[in-house]
Amino acid sequence: MKRITPFKGIDNVSHDDEMETRTKEGGFIRLRDAVNVDVSSSGRVAIRRTGKEVSDVAYKSLWQSSLHGDVFGVLGLSLVKINPLDWSHQVLGQLKSDQVSYEVINNLVYICDGAALYTFNGALLQNLTIDTPSSVMCQQQSDGALKAGQYNVAITWQSNGKESGLSALCGIEVDSQSAIEVILPFCFDSSVDTVNIYCTSMDGTDLRKFDSYPIAQRVVNISNTENLGRSIQFKDLSPMKAGKFLGYWQGRLLTAERNIIRFSQALNFHLLDERYDYVAMPQRITFMNPVDGGIWVGQVDHVVFLSGEQPQNLNFIKKTAQAPIPGSAVYMDSEDLGELAQGGRGVTWLSQHGYVIGSPVGTLIEPQAKRLKGITAKIGQSVRFDQRMITLAK
Repeated sequence: MKRITPFKGIDNVSHDDEMETRTKEGGFIRLRDAVNVDVSSSGRVAIRRTGKEVSDVAYKSLWQSSLHGDVFGVLGLSLVKINPLDWSHQVLGQLKSDQVSYEVINNLVYICDGAALYTFNGALLQNLTIDTPSSVMCQQQSDGALKAGQYNVAITWQSNGKESGLSALCGIEVDSQSAIEVILPFCFDSSVDTVNIYCTSMDGTDLRKFDSYPIAQRVVNISNTENLGRSIQFKDLSPMKAGKFLGYWQGRLLTAERNIIRFSQALNFHLLDERYDYVAMPQRITFMNPVDGGIWVGQVDHVVFLSGEQPQNLNFIKKTAQAPIPGSAVYMDSEDLGELAQGGRGVTWLSQHGYVIGSPVGTLIEPQAKRLKGITAKIGQSVRFDQRMITLAK
């Protein structure tokens, strides 16, 4: 009886007479299809182990943190921490959507639900961003040491050491030996603890810090501007925008929504400059995975690599004309990729021609392109398990 093993996996591209290869060292056979079996690297076939239901709770957006191995998920609109031994959960806080992305940065878990950004420090779920405050109201007071001229006043809010963007300016013309009474707006964010007041000198344009006050302060008098402090840091900045995808690259937080990738300010993840901190892609984004040398971005019918080190100098490089399965991209560690890793963490996604590997320097590898075709789905989700990639596509 002729031996038909070892097998070399599925091949739905080659002609029938090309399915078998024989050499002096041996040979192998490729299969048109393989259902519910696993093919090992040596060509042996084993029945795929069946799964079992471990919980009847409808968790969504499951994710395991690389920081401490904690498992997170969403139940309803609650972010929960899950015990994988008995699949019980602990509620951590409330979200605005059950479709969530996660990222570990500087020992914190960053969370994006498409509508807002959060951080989790192991105990508390907190909003990442701070709203930009409304403009103050200014009026002249007679008792002061200000010189006659034009002054501008603005404020920022501060929460746990993070400072918001700058409010709109309030300009006022005062007489000699006067003061400015500043009426502060109400703050409805309970996490904000401080208001910072910035002011220009007489007829000046440079906003410098006047002082900081508890958020409950309602009125402040500016009677002298001779000892103003540091210049404003976050002028023309806005709260960082949420998105469908979340990433971290070159000291910046990244989000993607529709065809726009947005970048936070470097090391100030809660702020962005809406004038410059974005990249517009030609098509809807289907995945976004930053690596050392750039950003892998899935499009509707192809994949792009944005190479560079800063948002302002990214180069648009079209790497493949094959459509990726939306949402199927995951990171692969260098030990899993072997020589294909090229020295760092890479990205793997499912396409029409099987799995595709994107290296950290922008090289694209399609190991199954000559053997597989016709893989399509509206959405997919991939996991690494037991040295295998498994993608659920529908």
